[in-house]
Amino acid sequence: MRTLIKKILREEINKDIPYSLIQDGDEFVLYEFNVGDIEFFVRFYEKEDGVWRRGYWFKEKNYFRTNIDKIIDRLKTETNPRVLNRLKKEYEYFKSNVDSYNEYDVMGKLDNPLTIANTLSKITVDFLNVKYDECNVLEIQHMRKSNEDISTRLKLTQRSISKYLNTNEWTYTTRQSTSIIYKKDMELSDYNLDIY
Repeated sequence: MRTLIKKILREEINKDIPYSLIQDGDEFVLYEFNVGDIEFFVRFYEKEDGVWRRGYWFKEKNYFRTNIDKIIDRLKTETNPRVLNRLKKEYEYFKSNVDSYNEYDVMGKLDNPLTIANTLSKITVDFLNVKYDECNVLEIQHMRKSNEDISTRLKLTQRSISKYLNTNEWTYTTRQSTSIIYKKDMELSDYNLDIY
């Protein structure tokens, strides 16, 4: 039984899920991928000079609708040009997708988390290659359940990112439930990081 489980996990880890680079802007980069009939998007945005953040979610009508409303409210008061630019790009993307998807909830119901983690890691490495000159630090804040001290998503990222990350150029570390990838020999204390 244990051998069968290992074999299934190895097959899942080695699945090659295609992904697409949808937008490659100065301060906003967007990818999409599909796992088991569930579509996902992954966005990277420059939080401040040299510091980027990654987030992802599955494409779902209510998520898009809720975030469109939040963005509209925030656009009324936001003055930072970098944030305004990102919000406008997110608004355009969410608005163009909101009517294409149904309302559903797959939280905690995904049966292929390793495949998703591996695909996210490959996309993350692709992003680091695309934005090597602009990105010194990448923050990934992992959602955690109320009963978790350390996010399960962080643990999955730890398992998968090391297989793809070029450790001659990048260092991976964690703080609480935040993954941090930064250029080799860079001093993290020079950057304003949000630790979750």
